[in-house]
Amino acid sequence: MAQSVLVVVLDGVRPDTLQAALDAGHAPALARLREDGGAHTITTVFPSVTGLGYVPFVTGRHPATAGIPGIRWFDRSRRHLRRGGHSRSYVGWAMRYFDADLDVGVETLFQHVRPSFGAMTMVARGLPRRHWLGRSLGWQVRGARIHFAKGGLGRWLDWDRDVAGRVAQHVRRHAPRFALAAVLTPDKVQHAEGQDSPRLLDTIRIGDQMVAELRHDLERAGRWEETLLMVVSDHGHSPVPRHDELVDVLTAQGLSVAAHPFAGTAKAADAVVMVSGNAMAHVYLDARRRARLGQEALTGRWGEVTRSLVDRESVDVALVPMGDDACLVHAPGRGDAVVRWHGGRVHYHPRDGDPLRLGGPLEGLDAADAWEACQPTEHPDALVQVAMVASAPRSGDVILSANRGWDFRRKFEPLLHVSGHGALHREHMLVPLLVSRPVGGMPRRTVDIGATAAAALGVALPGQEGASFL
Repeated sequence: MAQSVLVVVLDGVRPDTLQAALDAGHAPALARLREDGGAHTITTVFPSVTGLGYVPFVTGRHPATAGIPGIRWFDRSRRHLRRGGHSRSYVGWAMRYFDADLDVGVETLFQHVRPSFGAMTMVARGLPRRHWLGRSLGWQVRGARIHFAKGGLGRWLDWDRDVAGRVAQHVRRHAPRFALAAVLTPDKVQHAEGQDSPRLLDTIRIGDQMVAELRHDLERAGRWEETLLMVVSDHGHSPVPRHDELVDVLTAQGLSVAAHPFAGTAKAADAVVMVSGNAMAHVYLDARRRARLGQEALTGRWGEVTRSLVDRESVDVALVPMGDDACLVHAPGRGDAVVRWHGGRVHYHPRDGDPLRLGGPLEGLDAADAWEACQPTEHPDALVQVAMVASAPRSGDVILSANRGWDFRRKFEPLLHVSGHGALHREHMLVPLLVSRPVGGMPRRTVDIGATAAAALGVALPGQEGASFL
């Protein structure tokens, strides 16, 4: 059991990017961590986006089953979100509602472990404000100004340098038993300039300096050997030269459509489009109805609409939830299959093809076996991720994962993305993990990080879906 657990998130850094930086000697503190404990490649959650990707670190749960199916979503039940067209977007002021939008029964490490600390995290249920760096109005206004400013990447780098120093200072002064701290700029640099940007290496160096300072202080205080430090990412990245616009697809069929940033009309629309990342989308059909369509999304008028969405060049994989325990999986040119789940087991039944390229039917796989079956494929951990997002009642009637080189949002971005994330394919789903000590188990998913932190701290998290790798 550890006396403290620290989780550092290098937002949007891919495993190959981090490995190259370590091998070239650009991040000596992180390289030392790799030598001491080890480096692993694990899978994140779908949709593979910031905010949602942090939920597993503090709950050990998948965000969709915890109540957050996307960075944007629509409450067709009208029970939870009563204003703003019953829609939510955490890209902006509504991020303050993230904790409240989590299901009531979801508990975090911040609630169980005191003292705790969080920096630049969207999920912080149970964390006192004085120990939450980035929560204040001043930080939010500062971030908004940089976000909408032209040429703001240099200011983002200054932001992260400031955050790194404050994180080290807080840990030194308050010795939290659990801390989650994020370096946000790697994601922003890649969105604006791509993986080849020299500034991406600058962002990794900021994370390296944070880890170096944390380690120095903990060693000097005699607490390093009692600390478990994990460095991880929340999603990957890949180039996006082409941008589809799903709203145009639906309006061309005579439908009234609501989407961010004009989602206030969602409660009166025929369809609602909620994009995350921007390589993933929830599409809600017959939006005035208060329950999901299920198999009705495949028949009649809505079946025609569904077909117009799922066979687009921009789509890699499309999901159509069919009740509480099954989902149709469609891939253009690769056919259909049904994924079913029950009692912690998942099943894959091809119909007229093999959309996930798993080689044939699979029966009764537990979470570990499902991960092993999917890991070598183009869609690592797809079976479990499909089950999680399709079973979430707040998910859409049609769930789209973008093809490589595509995303689903062309309009209303302050800065057009040249690289993006959110999809189910390898470049977005694989993330690095560095651990400060050797582990006895097999790290597989980011939900395992929350489970491992809980086990190290002697905490029981209800509803935990990850597995400790200590």
